[in-house]
Amino acid sequence: MKQLQTLIKMHKYNVDEQRRVLAARQAEADAMMMAIAALQANLELEKERAEQNTEQEVFFSIGVYIKEQLRKHDRMQRDLSNKEAEVNIERNKLSLMFEELKRYEIAQSNWQEAQRKAEQAAENKVYDEQSGQRHHKRGDE
Repeated sequence: MKQLQTLIKMHKYNVDEQRRVLAARQAEADAMMMAIAALQANLELEKERAEQNTEQEVFFSIGVYIKEQLRKHDRMQRDLSNKEAEVNIERNKLSLMFEELKRYEIAQSNWQEAQRKAEQAAENKVYDEQSGQRHHKRGDE
């Protein structure tokens, strides 16, 4: 039983560590989403400025800037997709670890229940023997 308790503690620690890893990956993905949203807002602002500006040189440089920002946006989207895949992998690992922990906890619970039933059965046996002896003594009287 002591080994099972130690195993459960170890698995709880591992589950907690995996939760931390998952939270870190999710925070990274959230930060990436915010950066993409900021880039998109900036792109919209620059597009509006370009539409308002009629000078040819500024219009050309803004176009180059917007193209570069669109490339950056695409790159960030790919990075975000990769990060989301990592988050899913970490989430699946956590799920598997949690299932394993639950198996050990259920095994411990079953063992404790079996112990309780065995103790109760032994106690009932003692009571039955005492009752039988009392009954036998009353019969002799």
